[in-house]
Amino acid sequence: MAQTTHLSAQEHAAGFTHRARTIALIIVALAFIMDLLDNTIVNIAIPSIQSNLGASYATIQWLIAGYALTFATLLITGGRMGDVYGYKKVFMAGVGGFTLASLLCGVSWNSHVLIAARLLQGAFAALMVPQVMSLMQVMFKPHERGGIMGIFGALAGVAATLGPVIGGILIHFNIAGLDWRPIFLINIPVGLFALFAGAKYLPDGKSPHPLKLDVFGTVLITAALFLLVFPLIQGRELGWPTWSFVLMALAIPILPFICMVAANKRA
Repeated sequence: MAQTTHLSAQEHAAGFTHRARTIALIIVALAFIMDLLDNTIVNIAIPSIQSNLGASYATIQWLIAGYALTFATLLITGGRMGDVYGYKKVFMAGVGGFTLASLLCGVSWNSHVLIAARLLQGAFAALMVPQVMSLMQVMFKPHERGGIMGIFGALAGVAATLGPVIGGILIHFNIAGLDWRPIFLINIPVGLFALFAGAKYLPDGKSPHPLKLDVFGTVLITAALFLLVFPLIQGRELGWPTWSFVLMALAIPILPFICMVAANKRA
């Protein structure tokens, strides 16, 4: 019986023409921009969200910090998943989930649903963004990567700057009477394009030497950050009840344990 040879992502990308690599680069660049825009576009919509959904200050903090929290917590795990399961597969899962979460943000009927959708956006962005960097490494040779990284650096600055501008324009024109919702719904056509084009143009395969997923470490750091961030956001609004200090105190012994686990893994 013949054995099936599984090619790595580098081997798949080696057969790409210059045109195919350019198209793939545009696809991952769109996903990169979509994430950066979502980091800043919400800021300009805060007054509209507060008046439309009756959102409290704690809710607004969750909308901004919640996205960054889930993104930062799962970023390393998302990168490792690309190595293990394949960069294209994880990228597609991230883009698809991010697009659905954006739809949920856009149709949110109360602030709790909007917060949950923003947390999901951050989580799926953590799957999507690391694959952008990995696919750049896979598709381009070392001497070509400097120019590509320069392009992405410029895109990062432009996207972060344009976020509030685009958000302001969408809210000002109040498209179809949707008020702030188009700032999230605008991700849907971009996400669908990246999803379908990515299925055709991105290289298959994974890392030839993937590392194992650190599920236990991810759970630990997620618990520690939750115990710190939740009371900091909710505690202020509720007048700093006793439980807010208790939760923050519970996070203290977890942090040294995380460091110990990380040190043991390096040893």
